[in-house]
Parts: sequence; C-alpha cells; structure tokens
Amino acid sequence: MPKMTIPVTAMLVAAAGLLAPDAYAQRGGDRDATPLSYTMAQADAGAAAYVQSCAACHGEHLDDGEFALPIKGEDFRLRWRRRPPSELFTVIRDTMPQDRPGSLPDETYAALLAYLLQENDTDAGETELPTDVAALEAMAPPSWRGPGGGGLAPGAVIPPWPEAPNPLDRMRPVTDAMLLDPPAESWLLWRRTYDAFGYSPLDRITPENVDELRVAWTWSLPAGPNEATPIAHDGVLFVHGYGDHVQAFNAATGDLLWEYARRLPPGVPSSIKRSMSIYGTRLYVPTSDAHIVALNAKTGDVVWETPVGDLERGLRMTGGPLVARGKVMVGTTGRAEGGNYIVALDAETGEEAWRFGTIPGPDDPGGHTWN
Repeated sequence: MPKMTIPVTAMLVAAAGLLAPDAYAQRGGDRDATPLSYTMAQADAGAAAYVQSCAACHGEHLDDGEFALPIKGEDFRLRWRRRPPSELFTVIRDTMPQDRPGSLPDETYAALLAYLLQENDTDAGETELPTDVAALEAMAPPSWRGPGGGGLAPGAVIPPWPEAPNPLDRMRPVTDAMLLDPPAESWLLWRRTYDAFGYSPLDRITPENVDELRVAWTWSLPAGPNEATPIAHDGVLFVHGYGDHVQAFNAATGDLLWEYARRLPPGVPSSIKRSMSIYGTRLYVPTSDAHIVALNAKTGDVVWETPVGDLERGLRMTGGPLVARGKVMVGTTGRAEGGNYIVALDAETGEEAWRFGTIPGPDDPGGHTWN
C-alpha cells in the first residue's frame, strides 16, 4: 500500500489493536494448553507477505515504521506474552492490510503471525500454526522474556489478572419508552431523540468549569472518513469505524469490550456510515454491501442479517437505520433505475415488513415527471 494514501493524523487501527491498553484479563498458565508452534516455512511465507502488505506502515524491521507503532520489541511482547495467539491472529486478520482488512487468505494471516513470533524471539517448531481460531485459542501464549532474563518459567501457573467490573453485565435492554424519553446519560439515537434535537440534558459541564475538561482516554479509529455518531447506553459506548468495524468500549475507561468486523465481498469498497441503532439487546448496523446486521449488544455476535439494497443496481446505505415500535427502518441511496427505497425490517427476526419507493416508477402516479 503506498505510504501517501495513509493520513499522517490517523493512527493505523492495527497499531491501536496491537498496542492498546490491555482490554482482556491476562491469562494464567494452562498445563493442558497445546504448545505454541509454527514452522520456518510459515515464517518465511509471512516475511514475504509482510513486505508486500505491512512494511509500508510498520517499517522494514517491524519497529521503524512511519505510520504505525512497533510490532517488535519489549513493549509488544509485554502486551501479548500471556494472551492466547488467537487474539493476535484475530487483530491481524480483522485490521490488516489497513486499506482492505480481511482480504488475505487465512493461511497468509497465520504466516504473518508466525513471522511476528519469529521476530519476537519465539523458536519455531515442527507443527504449523493453525488457521482455526478455536485451535489457536487452545494454544499456550508466547513465553516471551524481557531483556536480561526474568519472566515466568514455561508452564508456571499464576492467578488470573483481577477483572474490573464490566458494564455489559449490567446493561439493560433498550425499550420503546427509553427511545421516546432517553435517560439523561444515554444517547440511543442518531440525534438522541426522535425530534433530532441533538441536545444532552446533562448539566455537570457548565460555562464556569468547561476549561477544566481533560482527556480521560483515547482510541484510534480506522483510517478513513469516520462520521458515525456513537451510541451510549448504561456505561457502554458503541462506535462505528470506517471499513465496517463496530467496537464496544467501557465508556469510563476506554477498555475494548468486543469488536465486530464485516468481511465484504470481493470488489465491494467501504462506504461512509453515519449512525447505528439500538433496541432491546441488539445493535443494528448498516454495511457497505447493503445489509442490515443485528448484533448481540453484549457480545458482538451476529443474530441475523438481511439484504436491503441491490449492489448490482448501485443501491447503498450511508445514513443508517432508525428503530421505532419494533421496526428497523433504513433508506437507500444511489443512482439506480427504479429509484431508492425506505425499508422496514422486523427488529426481532430481520424479515422485511414493508418497502416504500421514494421515487415513482414509470408506471406509478407522478412517474412521468422524471426525465
């Protein structure tokens, strides 16, 4: 990827994922874990893939990139030495390459992981790294040591890292009453309320103390136009990032709680999104391949997905959905024969409830007024 295509002011999301504050509890020793292993042939293939797809950002030596943080060295090893290789594999697969995440074969992503392990002083073995996330999850974490020795002996058992309270555990289902009259601390719709007022009733920030505001935490979104308004509910912040990424954060600490990344069909570019919607226990997300995806708001798992637009006719979605009375409504955009639509889906099942054409067809009333 050419260097000049990456905005200098935007941190590469892969760097954020690889070096972000530890959002997961560090994993203790597991005597039953499969030994971590990769082959030299895998690492060699990963080195070739790195030169082609990653070096422009992370640098020739993995720690000398102009546009991304180092992915080799003590800081990197401290982040990942007690975490299963499945987490690092998932971050690489879902965010790399920056301009087309998820576009490489899983075998290539496994080879890239093998190359990272090799460059961070993990010895090769006789067994290849698998491409299956569950198999990687069952493998032991890397046993990287700090400079000058130290660290844990292989197989040592330590207690789990203490876990902070997770706001997802106490998050309430969003009701029709909440959408009609949102709690003061919540932002559940694009402009917060159905009248699109866009105003928060919170009053702790005043003209007298606004100059005391300070940064509490930061997170780098995927490079590209990020225009979506976050959803805030019961201490959880849901953010839509460019490239069809959705992330849930602990709003107080900035810890990443879960992430969803859409794998687009070949040849379908990412498009801008401006909003999502939340209702019940689900988050409703528009995608660049003209689907609405219902995610479990507590886990990020897909509950259902329904095609709305017609990519062959050039119909897309950029505005985002609006939920009311159990229906998920969304409009399409694009220059297409037959015009655009507003479509309503059942919030529970994803089945289409109705469809309204915003431009009359040639045989519809008023159709003769269009050229």
